[in-house]
Amino acid sequence: MSGEIIVPEFYGGLYYDDEGILTVIVLEQAYNHPTSAIAIAEMQELGIIVRTAVFTGSELNTAMNALNQIAETVVAAGASYWSLDTMKNRIIVGLDPYNDEQKKVFMDLLYEVSVDPAMINIEQAVTQEMLDQRASSIVTATQSPGDMIVIDGYVDVSRTGIVFSLENCTDSEFNYGEPWDLAYYQDGFWLPVPQLPGAGQWAWTSIGYSLQPGGTKQYHIDWEQRFGELPPGRYMYIRGGWLGEYQQNRDAYALVEFYITESSPVRQLPQPDEE
Repeated sequence: MSGEIIVPEFYGGLYYDDEGILTVIVLEQAYNHPTSAIAIAEMQELGIIVRTAVFTGSELNTAMNALNQIAETVVAAGASYWSLDTMKNRIIVGLDPYNDEQKKVFMDLLYEVSVDPAMINIEQAVTQEMLDQRASSIVTATQSPGDMIVIDGYVDVSRTGIVFSLENCTDSEFNYGEPWDLAYYQDGFWLPVPQLPGAGQWAWTSIGYSLQPGGTKQYHIDWEQRFGELPPGRYMYIRGGWLGEYQQNRDAYALVEFYITESSPVRQLPQPDEE
């Protein structure tokens, strides 16, 4: 091996493809650069795939940093998420709503912060398949038995949040993650509460929680960023999980039904962080 490397100004990044083969992407100029060309040839001899890129990794990282520094503005322009995709050699942005008007708003922002729009792949943050899956999961939850994880005591609600306690009435541990959802009742059906634009793929961290058999726990839920202020109506908070070991696949749901009225306060007093 010569020890030559692809110079940074031609280097786009690396990843493993679907077959597990190391792939390096470079700008076209790298093939005509003496030392970079030697490095490319040696990589290919070792079975490494070399692909041509349009942007360097440095350029894309600079663009990502520019978006991250104004994250609130990016979200306000309709972005539900954005991430660097080395394989596609682009920054992927999920837009919600996904229409020409919102695309123009986002493109105008890119020009304002001097990010090359060619670096961006815009995709639909909320697809019909995702909406159907959410609606189906709510139907499944609301049709499940309601005597396993039940409300313990008083439920305090506002237009933007709720406080309640749950009791595990089973002899197994109730395990669950961060995700939860809201449904509203209309004409005999429980339907998903529409999410605010830009909240299309709500970010959850992979944290696990549990509620012991016979145990109770209080929860403080704030949905203003995801759903805004709820209008008067009949609603249900839904959190899914399972009883006992995950392999047993004994699904269980915490279902908290509540009403929002004209007199419901907009917000509650500040509460500790909830699970």
